[in-house]
Order: sequence, then C-alpha cells, then structure tokens
Amino acid sequence: MRDDLQRLSAQFAYFRAIGLTYDKSIYCSSLLAHNALDISDVIMMPLPAKLPPAWSLSVDQIKDADISPTLIFIRTPDDGWGAFGLVDAQYLVTLMNAVNKLRGFQLNIRVGDGDLIHPSVSAVPHQPEWLSGVEYHITSERFPIVVSITPPRDRNG
Repeated sequence: MRDDLQRLSAQFAYFRAIGLTYDKSIYCSSLLAHNALDISDVIMMPLPAKLPPAWSLSVDQIKDADISPTLIFIRTPDDGWGAFGLVDAQYLVTLMNAVNKLRGFQLNIRVGDGDLIHPSVSAVPHQPEWLSGVEYHITSERFPIVVSITPPRDRNG
C-alpha cells in the first residue's frame, strides 16, 4: 500500500503527502514505516471525539517532517475508511510576504481550528486604534477559513 501511495503522491505535485485514513489512524505516502499512525500524533493536535465526515486544518508542524506550515484536508466517512492530502502552505506564506513587502499589510490565515499561518515579518506594523481588532472572516460549512488583515503603519504619524 505504501508504494502505491508514494507513486500517487509523486503524480500530484501540490500535495506533500497523501494517504488513507481508518478511524483515527493514517497510512501516509511519506511514512517510511508500513504501520498506521494516529492522526493526532502526526498533526500534533488533539482530535474531537467524533470526527466530521470532511474537515481541514492549518498545521504549523507535522511530526518528524520538514514541511511546515501545512494544510490538511481529510475525509472520514462513517464506514471508517477515508483519505487525506497534505498541502504545503509555503505558497500562501510567499504570497503573504509579498503583500506585506509591497503594501505593508500583514495577512494571517487559519483553517478550521488549526494553527495560525503567518509570514515571517521583521516588524509588526502599527495599527491605528480605529482599525483595532479588524478581521475579515471567510467561513463555510465545508472549508472554515479565517483571514486576519493588519493594515500598514500610518505613514503620517
């Protein structure tokens, strides 16, 4: 099974890893072992008692992997078997850094109840009091996403 998962993973460049799930365990294309691992151990976060049929998270770090940050999309049907894909969020971080560099806005993204994905910014921009706490929320039942935008420092003062 691992060889098949590795071959499929190599065909889909945007996925860092793909795999199968059974209950709360995963079989992953990037694992060297043939054994299943607990999902919560891999994403280093606790799981809810009952998994929804489709869910996604932003994950700051994956256990024993040099891929961070990551977006994980999981389908866990009631019969126990499902599938997942790990997407490297570096493309998002690169875009967020470009927006910060060009316009001074700092963007942060959180998917589901996952970790906050944010660019590496050397200085936090000043936020005028009237914009304090401004967040733009995009949510849906299927893909809950929160985007936070911090405006650039007021150049006049």
